[in-house]
Amino acid sequence: MKRVLVINIARMGDLLQSSPLIRGLKSSGEEVEVTLLVSAAFRDVAVAIPGVDHLVSLSLKGVIEPLALPNSGMQPAYRLLKGLTDELQSRHFDRVINITHTHYSAVLTALAMGAETTGMSLDNQGYRVVYGDWANYYFNSCLNRAFNRFNLVDLHCRIAGVKPAGRLYINLSDESRREAADLIDELHLTGRRLVGLVPGASTPEKQWPVELFAEAVNETLRMVGFIPVIFGSPRERGLGDRLAALLPEAVNLCGRTTPIQLAALLDRCQLCITNDTGPMHVAATVGTPVIDISLGSALSHETAPYGEGHMVVEPCISCYPCHPKLRCTHLSCHPKIPPSVVARLAAAMLDGNLPARLPDDPEFASVNIFRTGFDPDGWWELTPILQRPLTRKELFNQALREMWKRALDGMPPWAPEYHEIAARAGLDLIRNFNIEPQITSTDWANAPLSELVSLADNGLSSAMELTRIGGDTSQIDRITRLGARLRETDLGLIRLGYGNPELMPLVAQFTFGKDNMSGWQLASLARQTAELYRNLAAWGRALPDWVAALSWGVKQAVSAEAAA
Repeated sequence: MKRVLVINIARMGDLLQSSPLIRGLKSSGEEVEVTLLVSAAFRDVAVAIPGVDHLVSLSLKGVIEPLALPNSGMQPAYRLLKGLTDELQSRHFDRVINITHTHYSAVLTALAMGAETTGMSLDNQGYRVVYGDWANYYFNSCLNRAFNRFNLVDLHCRIAGVKPAGRLYINLSDESRREAADLIDELHLTGRRLVGLVPGASTPEKQWPVELFAEAVNETLRMVGFIPVIFGSPRERGLGDRLAALLPEAVNLCGRTTPIQLAALLDRCQLCITNDTGPMHVAATVGTPVIDISLGSALSHETAPYGEGHMVVEPCISCYPCHPKLRCTHLSCHPKIPPSVVARLAAAMLDGNLPARLPDDPEFASVNIFRTGFDPDGWWELTPILQRPLTRKELFNQALREMWKRALDGMPPWAPEYHEIAARAGLDLIRNFNIEPQITSTDWANAPLSELVSLADNGLSSAMELTRIGGDTSQIDRITRLGARLRETDLGLIRLGYGNPELMPLVAQFTFGKDNMSGWQLASLARQTAELYRNLAAWGRALPDWVAALSWGVKQAVSAEAAA
């Protein structure tokens, strides 16, 4: 029996998004006992996640409040944390997987003392360390969001070493279903078509204005009949009241449901119109179709609803998405989402006649619209449904996505047999965008990539020379010169990345790898460094091949379309 601890001290949506990871561990072919460490505030959600054998909860409030209160001292917080770490260590975990990505969780990961660790932890000297190529990619993607095309659910699955699962999972008890049915009956809604509305969000930047929300719903009601049911937390009750006042027959259930009751009620809805927030993931988990209005720092490629057939609307504006650590003061993205667009999508989804493609007419000028689905490898993806040209950026991001899917799983970043895969992906791209691409064969000049490869080769040469020196301290002058040469190489790579943002994902992945090298002996560090430079050079050589093969597939598709 392999004992695995998964650390996910996050909110409701994040917990549900970890359900495919847990399912993957349980279906890995070996006998696995899964312990899940969660925030006590969402323990009732964690209980409903299938595959969890043991549940351990931590009261963040119980830790923070004693430290903040005057004259309370550190003893209550210490006793709580000591009890938690004693319990974790007593389970003797074979593996600890941390997907919370915070310094707080890194401390707990280290204190759990698993035989193997994946994700953020602390080394023996207390410094932050990240174990695993996909875990490093997560931090890379946070810095280079414009070049990330992976949903967080898939990233967390790969961090844990399991395959993407295609959906989220929750166990709805018979009791929760009965409670939902009783409440619907009490509200005289039995037999009525219900549409869930979620007007709240974790930050104001992600929250579509109530007036626009109401306008979209009222316009939908003029096309198709339903009862709007408003969901949210207790603190959003006032927000729900404001929305309900603008909608005929609306029912405001903000603050009236537990998370599990929320799931059971959303399961009874035919559609959920929502900002990017926790209830959105609940709706996706129970299989209710979602219209996700992505605003502020919510990047749809990262956090849109996981599953098949959901719709995502995001603004076309240069500052979207916001930086997640900065507060926006102008909210310019909010009016970019026209209520008429949301209403048109909602009515079509409720009537079951949403077309596979929409013409790029003026009504959609300020938005991007996507449908969620899965690629041939089973990875979640967004497919644009507006008939717009394929851009240089989208082609490059697809090349990056295909390369990372292989390189970070230990496969060659490029091999001749990938050409057919890339060509097929190129064909899918042009089918998705459906108009001749605005790219040419010279759009991706190879000069910056060639410089990156040259720098990586130089670094590899210096690192290999250090490896050969090993522990020979008589060659200290030579070691010093090689160290200076490596520092200059790394500075050159960083300058190149900042000057060519499309190369920064490669440079950042390399840099995170260097930050997480282990040991202190020169020969070992030199070998690890050499491997990092070798990988960087391979990525730099692979990308033009992926771009060329994708472009070839696009060109074949365009030629076939023209001939037809």
